[in-house]
Amino acid sequence: HEKAEKLEFYRDEEEYIRRPKRPPKPRTRKYESDEEYQARLREWEALLPHEQVVKPKGNGMTQKYYTERLLPVYIEAI
Repeated sequence: HEKAEKLEFYRDEEEYIRRPKRPPKPRTRKYESDEEYQARLREWEALLPHEQVVKPKGNGMTQKYYTERLLPVYIEAI
């Protein structure tokens, strides 16, 4: 058997941003003043979840990565 000309280690570079589900916006209550509602609204806005950068875990290879980077090497070898 022959050794490969190039040894390539797999690492999926694709990171993506996940937006968590937002909680429902507070509704006005029947016996609530406008100032109290605005205070609750500001508190709700402050507690909204932030976007999260998700880095892939493990070594699961995506089909896109395989077809673009590894498959051409194998096709040339044949």
